[in-house]
Formats: sequence, structure tokens, C-alpha cells
Amino acid sequence: MDILQSSIDLTIKRAEALNVSNMMTIIEGDMDKFPLKPESYDVISAIQCLQYLFDRALPRMYELLTAIKPGGYFLYGGNVKPHFKTIPPVRFITLKELRQALKGWKNILNSKRRTHCSTRR
Repeated sequence: MDILQSSIDLTIKRAEALNVSNMMTIIEGDMDKFPLKPESYDVISAIQCLQYLFDRALPRMYELLTAIKPGGYFLYGGNVKPHFKTIPPVRFITLKELRQALKGWKNILNSKRRTHCSTRR
């Protein structure tokens, strides 16, 4: 999901190049308003987006986690400061908050760049 059509077009091109477009659902919309059904997704990726939900960043991350099926994956990448100031300021999810949210999940990737991939047990 992305709010920008140009980003969606790029995602579609990349998926086609990797021959995985038939395995993806790509939606244009506001990620904070999109309804999430519990345990309904195999993979949810949140890359450089949650901090722009400001005070809703952490609650929405928990909502995303509950929407992942058992055995599914959550890929998170964030906390790269924007090149501009925002009002209100962006709300970064701390490493402590991320670890707490993923307690009980199997961490399969934890890079120094703060990109995390975990699978739900």
C-alpha cells in the first residue's frame, strides 16, 4: 500500500521484473485508514512510513502485527530522519518498543541499519 501512484507504479514494475506480481496485492491508499483483519496477511512490510503517522505510529504497528497470519512475516525499516522538519515532529519507534512489540516472534534479520524481519510463531 502506498498513497503515491508513482510509488505503486514502481512497485508493479519491480514485481513484474522479479516475476512475482501474481503473488502481490498492491493498493493505493492511506495506511492509517485501511482496515486490517486479524491474521489475514502473509507478509506486511512497513518501510520508512510509520514515523509519518506521528502519535499513531506505535499503535498502528501493533495493528499491523495482529494482521499477520501465524508463520507470516513483518518487515520493518524506519528511523531515517527526514530531510525536512515536520509539524508535528515525526514519531520514531524506538528499538526497545520494536523489541517489545515483537516479543515471541522469531527474529530472522536484525541489521545495524535498523531493518528488522521477524516471523510470527
